[in-house]
Amino acid sequence: GGHINGQFFATFHWIEGVRQYQVIQKEIDRFVIRIVTDDAFKDDNLKPMLDVIYEKFGTDAAIEVDKVDNIPFTKGCKYKLVVSEVNL
Repeated sequence: GGHINGQFFATFHWIEGVRQYQVIQKEIDRFVIRIVTDDAFKDDNLKPMLDVIYEKFGTDAAIEVDKVDNIPFTKGCKYKLVVSEVNL
């Protein structure tokens, strides 16, 4: 029910094969994670980070991983790493 700093998701920066990422929190326990990958990426590379999310939000949390070609900048030419669509 509390707030979590966006730095919680910063571990994605160090996952081998992940060039860009964006975490979208749709609901308290539902996330969409967009990733742009390179040739070094393997699906198993995400497991440690997904485990951390499950630990924090519960094993019932829904996590969808979407591999995309790019993550667009906002109209203000910024790149948002974490987007919350949750209204508390």
